[in-house]
Amino acid sequence: MNEELINDLKKHNFKKNSIKQIALKHGYKESELKKIYTLAFFEKIAKYVNLHELAKSNIESIEKKIPQENIQEFNFIKTDLKHILQKSLYIAMNNGFALNINKIQNFKENWNIIKDICKNIE
Repeated sequence: MNEELINDLKKHNFKKNSIKQIALKHGYKESELKKIYTLAFFEKIAKYVNLHELAKSNIESIEKKIPQENIQEFNFIKTDLKHILQKSLYIAMNNGFALNINKIQNFKENWNIIKDICKNIE
């Protein structure tokens, strides 16, 4: 059934507006199926992201925008900023900002479904 969930979404070109139809077909609430897809896809995509390199790239981009007269101040906070960026990017790539802690039980209930979806994506 979980492979069917992925295949149904593929048939609809991964369009979010198709989730309602897929949810009805498989007996899910639309909001729950959207969360299942979102968590599964975040987990899948996060495997391809090197947070250290991404943070480094962001630091370099920020550094280019700093006026020369402020570069010493920037250098003073550069390492701390890099660590903050890495942690923030980690949270973002794991969909942590969108996590609703009131729905942890739903997450636990759907964890096996999410793992199966991830296996079917590969």
